[in-house]
Amino acid sequence: MFRDYYLNLSMQPEGEYEIHISGCDWFPSRQYEYLGRYQFASTALDVARRRHPGWAINGCIHCCPEINTD
Repeated sequence: MFRDYYLNLSMQPEGEYEIHISGCDWFPSRQYEYLGRYQFASTALDVARRRHPGWAINGCIHCCPEINTD
């Protein structure tokens, strides 16, 4: 299944930026960047890391647990 992935541009208290899918209850209402439509969350993570080298990027524990490292 393909999903739309977004990067929350507001840093979390842990110093990370989170990736969410459209429709997640924790999806930010503003300050986000569209990453694209992908079959796998890992692809969205790769895109986000290429766009923002040096940023700590993690997946939302609720909607992207397969890429969450907490």
